[in-house]
Amino acid sequence: MSTSRPATTIPRPRAVPYFGLMTANEDLCADVNEVFKQLTGLGRAGKMKHVWQSPFTLHKNIIAAIRGEARLAAEGKPARIIAKMNSLLGRGIIEEPTRLPQRV
Repeated sequence: MSTSRPATTIPRPRAVPYFGLMTANEDLCADVNEVFKQLTGLGRAGKMKHVWQSPFTLHKNIIAAIRGEARLAAEGKPARIIAKMNSLLGRGIIEEPTRLPQRV
């Protein structure tokens, strides 16, 4: 008697969405390298030029970006905010767009 399960009952791995990015931007590549060094424990991430990393720089950079778009809109220039995230918990980030004038 075999104790192994038949092949038909082996659970299939869940599909995991991946995002790929190819770039020749050396500064962006250096930022991503810094993040991976930090994640693998080989060092602390230094100052990055393009990547916003939570909890270190993400919050302040999102607030600055929202305010920058508000400034452009106040000057009559094209401005918009498009955001996609898993969750939004930061009170300041939630409240910041409500302070902006609404325009359609």
